[in-house]
Amino acid sequence: MKNPYAISNFESIRLEGYTYVDRTSRIPSTEEVGKYLLFLRPRRFGKSLWLTTLRNYYDIAKADTFEKLFQGTWIYDNPTPLHNKYFVMEWDFSCVDCSDKFVKQHLFQHINDCIQTFASYYKDILPAKIDIDPKQAMSSFNNLLSVISQTGHQLYLFIDEYDNFANEMIANKQDEEYFSMTGLGGFMKTLFKQLKSATKGKGLDRMYLTGVTPILLSDVTSGDNIRTDIHMLPHFSDLCGFTDTEIKDLISTFADSMEKKPRFLFSEDTPVFPEGKEVWINNIFHLMKNLYDGYIFSPFTNRRIYNPTLVMYLFKHIEQLDGQLPLSLMDHNLVTDEGRLEFIAELPGGKEMIMELNQNKRVDIPEITSRFGLKAMTTVSSKNRTFMGSYLYFMGMLTLKQLSVSGDPLLTIPNPVTQSLYIDGIARWIIPDPVIQDEGHDASKAFLSKGQIASLRSFIEKQVFPTFNWRDNRWANELTIKTIFMCLLKNNNYLMISERQSRSGYADLAMIVRPDCRKYQLIDTLIEFKFIKSKDFKQKNIKNLSDTALFKLDAVKAKLKEAKSQAKIYSKELIDEFGDRVKLQTYAVISIGFDRLLYKKL
Repeated sequence: MKNPYAISNFESIRLEGYTYVDRTSRIPSTEEVGKYLLFLRPRRFGKSLWLTTLRNYYDIAKADTFEKLFQGTWIYDNPTPLHNKYFVMEWDFSCVDCSDKFVKQHLFQHINDCIQTFASYYKDILPAKIDIDPKQAMSSFNNLLSVISQTGHQLYLFIDEYDNFANEMIANKQDEEYFSMTGLGGFMKTLFKQLKSATKGKGLDRMYLTGVTPILLSDVTSGDNIRTDIHMLPHFSDLCGFTDTEIKDLISTFADSMEKKPRFLFSEDTPVFPEGKEVWINNIFHLMKNLYDGYIFSPFTNRRIYNPTLVMYLFKHIEQLDGQLPLSLMDHNLVTDEGRLEFIAELPGGKEMIMELNQNKRVDIPEITSRFGLKAMTTVSSKNRTFMGSYLYFMGMLTLKQLSVSGDPLLTIPNPVTQSLYIDGIARWIIPDPVIQDEGHDASKAFLSKGQIASLRSFIEKQVFPTFNWRDNRWANELTIKTIFMCLLKNNNYLMISERQSRSGYADLAMIVRPDCRKYQLIDTLIEFKFIKSKDFKQKNIKNLSDTALFKLDAVKAKLKEAKSQAKIYSKELIDEFGDRVKLQTYAVISIGFDRLLYKKL
């Protein structure tokens, strides 16, 4: 298996023998659904690869290579009349510098560069030279349309990362510059007006835009009201991403290739799959399903898909390590998404919503709105749960779980890899001091490697609880305490399983040692959390009472009994799922408000 990780060029993948998961059966649907399309997906989900697939399919200059590029795909056996009938051009707005006040110049230079490349690429079939105006890129574009109109063919324009401006300016707090370019008379609004005009018989026949959010087009809507949004249509729900069946096939193909690959980290007589090939395939599938699955992009289907970049990232590192798993199971190119969480955290109610999401892993909102621009986003009345939930949905930090009983969208954190970004953000809020963070790491290490929980309890009582104020008590519960533990216990050597439904309920927090990390001194751990509000106690000075005295209280005894019963059930189910090698140490952790933290090894 030749891994196409980080390669978004269809032609390179096909001609150089990289593994390709065919999506060309969606081309007829793409033609039928509309001429001016907008397709949104989170970063690193394969949008650019899909655009290059379409470019190669429609490119008039690629007619002679159609067989070489597409043989073996669905569309090769079922071509549409439009294949290889267009001049094609792509603008990639992610290439445009928007960090200074010269964004307009940078954008127009990019467009002019694309037109220059277009002129050079099609020089043998263009009937005349394209005049390029160095100061007016759209004048250059109109000249291009005038020239190709003499050929009897039309233009298909692709705009990749169309919303790069909005997302970068949000992150850099460049509100004024953004409003200037999208407001009345702004160059972005004018640009889209001119594109709309070019569709009226002037030679621009089709457009396909990709991006992450609908923000920019919401702000230039008067200049663009001809598009069809296809990102929630069921036929395109898995356009970018892998299904369960495809993942199983990819793992099987990868395993076959591993058997033929020279290995340098092990002796020749070391088996590639010590426990057998089928066991290895099942283990990798189980790992991927736990970590990378979970995305649903249409309310009209329940088909879940995997992030393709994460899947290929794992394959790449397993191959480089001769079959071993990498230290980190997360592609750190995704860590930049933390900045989007920071943006939400700074909004009124943002931190509370993120804490709630990490605790309950879901949020109900009236609708997933596609109509929010940056101006609305900076208006206090717009900064509600609908906006925040929709924004995180488009960024890939939330996904659609199902519709609630009232028909409202129920959004959830897709998987543990995404949840780790929430955990990292929350950890920085509750323990901002890096020196204190190191103390927490040391206490967590002693717990996970030696089962010593006393120092971790002491750290939480002295360093974490004081960061919560009286307002936090309104929504504090056992999930709040679990979130604190998740922030402290995050460890690449473990699979962190939180509130995942089991046959009999929801296990609070399980830390299961990764199979490849069992050679280290690490302990599988299950924790059941319970919470009692301080005001529910008649006793005064709870902070001064001993653990022994507190465990004698009826409220504490009841919670401990409940935790023991649940832990017994969940322990068995975890062992059934992960195998007999799992040796669980199980704890009940009972928090009395933000005053005391009790623990009992079960």
